[in-house]
Amino acid sequence: VFNGRKSKSHRAATPSPLIGIKPASNLDEVVSALDMSTASFLRLYNISKSSMNQTINGYGNIIKNTLDSKPDFAVEVEVPGDMCILRQYAHRVMKNCIIAELTCNISTSNSKEITFQLSSGSSHDMNSKTLLKNSSVQCLLHEIYSPEEVWSPNIQVVSCIPNFSLWKVFPKRGITRVHVASSRVSSIDDDVTDNSTDGLLNAALEAWHTATTTSSPLLFAQHVAAMDELVVRGPHISNNLTLARIVNASMYALLTTVRENVTYSSSPGGLATNSYKGHTFWDVETWIFPTWNLFYPGAVHCNELRIL
Repeated sequence: VFNGRKSKSHRAATPSPLIGIKPASNLDEVVSALDMSTASFLRLYNISKSSMNQTINGYGNIIKNTLDSKPDFAVEVEVPGDMCILRQYAHRVMKNCIIAELTCNISTSNSKEITFQLSSGSSHDMNSKTLLKNSSVQCLLHEIYSPEEVWSPNIQVVSCIPNFSLWKVFPKRGITRVHVASSRVSSIDDDVTDNSTDGLLNAALEAWHTATTTSSPLLFAQHVAAMDELVVRGPHISNNLTLARIVNASMYALLTTVRENVTYSSSPGGLATNSYKGHTFWDVETWIFPTWNLFYPGAVHCNELRIL
């Protein structure tokens, strides 16, 4: 989705309340990390004075060993006592949904309320207005201000988010695991059969409801299973840690940009950068497609418009 006429055209930013989520209560962030194996960003928080004095050893293992390969998808999350992990990820299966999941390990029965701010902010690229608002959800219509050409379609994006600015969690003694979800559907999505405003609203609302009512463990397990398939199919580097880091980081950046059921190609830098203002050029076909064709041919074949 792009905004701006001709040379001013650039990738448009859609407001998201789950990207800028931040604590509104007495939480002290210990460390944050990007877990590329599960395509999720994690933050570890202290929730008590006693836990602030703890030394967190092997944090990499805490955020890495989150999936227990049980057939019932019972994902176990390792969290130190009196701490919480906030995990944010774009769901690989429910491609229209972004998830923020909170897992807390409480050692006392007298725990206090934990709150996070879900302020979505505004965008210089899109005009937003409310389509639907009730006690649980708010759905917004986002339209770009200026298409690239006079004949270009005026692309619409409908998003659904929780209808509250403060996400309040009341953790019980032991493990508490909850999540909130947001959804987005655009008028140029390949699988949208009705790209009218009402059609986009219904699709976004259905995606939000499915993500919201699915249990946190199952939701994350479905996402991880899909990510595991990508990791297995990708390149594997041995005996060269520096090269492995470069290759893994590059492949991660590209794989978070494309999907096998999406026609539209990537910009040379993917979503990780705003190089070329997010536009697609022949660089992608020349330098990126050969690698994708080797490991992920489905991603190349879906970009049939660019290939032709």
